[in-house]
Amino acid sequence: GQDAGEVFQQALRLERVDADFSGAIALYTQVGADSTAGRTLRARATLRRGMALESMGRPEAVAVYRELLAVFGDVGEIASAARARLGDLTEVEEEVGREGRERLSLSPSWQDWGIEYAYPSPSGRLFVGTNWDQGSLVVEDVATGQQQFIPYDRHKSNQPGHSHGARFSPDESHVAYGHTLRNGVAQVRIHRLENSSDRTLLDVSAYLGSGLHEASAEVWDWSADGAKVLALLSGVDRREGASGRIAQVVALVDVQTGAVGVVVEEERRRVSLSTGCLTDDGNVAVERSGADPGIRIHRVDAGAAYPLPSGARLVGCRKRLRSVVWSTQLMDDTSVLSNEVGPDGPSGSPEILAVLPGRVDVHSVTEEGQLLYTEGSPAGYQIVMVGMNPETGEFNGNVQRLSTGLSDDATLWRVGSWSSDGRLLGLSRQANLAYVGDPSSDLREFRLPTDANLLRGRARWMPDGEHLLTALYGEDIPSGEDVTHVVSLETGAVRTYTGFTAWEPTRDGKEVFHVEWDSPSDGTCVRRMRLEDRRDLLLWCAGVRLWNINLAPSPGGELLAVTHQHEQNGYTVRIMGVDGQENRVLWQSNASASGPTRLYWSGGDQYLYFTAGFPEERAWRMDVETGQVEEVLRDLRAVLDFTGFNISPDGTRVVTRARYRRLAEEKGPFVLRVD
Repeated sequence: GQDAGEVFQQALRLERVDADFSGAIALYTQVGADSTAGRTLRARATLRRGMALESMGRPEAVAVYRELLAVFGDVGEIASAARARLGDLTEVEEEVGREGRERLSLSPSWQDWGIEYAYPSPSGRLFVGTNWDQGSLVVEDVATGQQQFIPYDRHKSNQPGHSHGARFSPDESHVAYGHTLRNGVAQVRIHRLENSSDRTLLDVSAYLGSGLHEASAEVWDWSADGAKVLALLSGVDRREGASGRIAQVVALVDVQTGAVGVVVEEERRRVSLSTGCLTDDGNVAVERSGADPGIRIHRVDAGAAYPLPSGARLVGCRKRLRSVVWSTQLMDDTSVLSNEVGPDGPSGSPEILAVLPGRVDVHSVTEEGQLLYTEGSPAGYQIVMVGMNPETGEFNGNVQRLSTGLSDDATLWRVGSWSSDGRLLGLSRQANLAYVGDPSSDLREFRLPTDANLLRGRARWMPDGEHLLTALYGEDIPSGEDVTHVVSLETGAVRTYTGFTAWEPTRDGKEVFHVEWDSPSDGTCVRRMRLEDRRDLLLWCAGVRLWNINLAPSPGGELLAVTHQHEQNGYTVRIMGVDGQENRVLWQSNASASGPTRLYWSGGDQYLYFTAGFPEERAWRMDVETGQVEEVLRDLRAVLDFTGFNISPDGTRVVTRARYRRLAEEKGPFVLRVD
């Protein structure tokens, strides 16, 4: 057949010389769908197809430009041209996406549990999700509102773990789900709805093998014949600290025998397998996040993988149509698209199913063509600042929601630290974007001129309040070497130190505390290093390997608090002098109790603040002299989960990443039929 370039030139002649727009459109479509042609040529052909449709006065041009941005949004000038033409056309375009939608009538409880964790049955008649307060699953009939709790009674308070990641079988008779026990053991389980019988299909911990003592499982989908479930099996060995082995396995598990067929294996720490779905012809779509984001279509029987366009977010698979549904942000709208998938991956151009105004979270799609979505984040996270009485530890009635006013993907995500004068260092979802300033008035954007991924590493104020310290392990950055940066807020100048990862600066900023694993015969060691010449002072060695270790220098500069998980699997808080002379155990938990993984000083050198629980729903403080522990901010237990907790130096303000459990009525959830 003809070369794609020749076909493109033929189409140009038809369009420009002969004004044969229909003929040109047919050839442009042929080139755009030719997987052997270069991306730039395919993008150019798609742009010309839209322009030819414009010349004919056809409204389909809008869909073509959206298709181009969804599939070829990374092709520079061509994407810019499509964006400009789309902007001109949509100024007068009738709003699409709100007509025909219906509000989903689920029980009000889902506002607390999180509608984004609710998944429909193939017909859309039932929904299953997690009651995070109790750790059980909930199945609700949309028509009647009747609920069934799996497998535990909702009033039982001492459940041994929690259930999550559930999906209905094709005939809606069973629910497969992941269950994690509090001792780190995980299972894939099957529940029969008719008689409430429950059985373990796979012991994930045993399958992954020894050494991975924190296992988890999520069920993502069922095969069309109901014979297999698609599940994510994962585990991590935190005893090795930040370098501990991890495993993520996407597998097809036989529902009768529990036999496992591996589809994808991933052991890179910077890559997370987020979600996936299965078509009926052996293709598995898997969305990744982190260092290698995007959706890939994996062919089960061939080991091949085919990428979807960058920026795509997986919505689900429709087995009857052998298609994968995904969403992407185009202009100021959210487009939902569908790709038919065959033996050689995605075939042809994607079909646009819906264009939803604004930033929309599209959660799932049913076999019957119903999209479930909400306008905005239904139960997302925001940073709030809470006022506290430092004497009593009680809430003083003041709550301020912090915002930078930027787009959702750049909003404040968690807190790095407070400066000594009460300014905040906040981190965003973007790898090297930070926010600094007084949280009561203004936070300004600051982009670090380094390759530091702040979400993966450590970010702290230096004591002078004019510099930031960032540090990462080599496995988290391209260079592969441990690195520490000291960055000037005023000039952006960077001082780089390689070969070690700084954890916390000393009071004068000339030295840093850091942790060294596998010291010769010493296990885990805490050290203090002078930045100027790397002179190192050994403060303490455990003699064994510790994990979940964190350091917190006191405001007075004389003490260092250390928390770690000890060899019996409980938690220890240790106080030592910065010169290594003092060293005492302040507090220790038993093996089954949760404990602090981060410590924060406030009120001079009197109190250490921390959070504990799963999730981190309670905040505490510990007297540094006596080790006595008391709960603080008790009145906010029902409102905040205290994830990302951090406290100001004077103890009057707590900044935390709080879960907003209520969803404004006008935001949904909505169901839109796209067939």
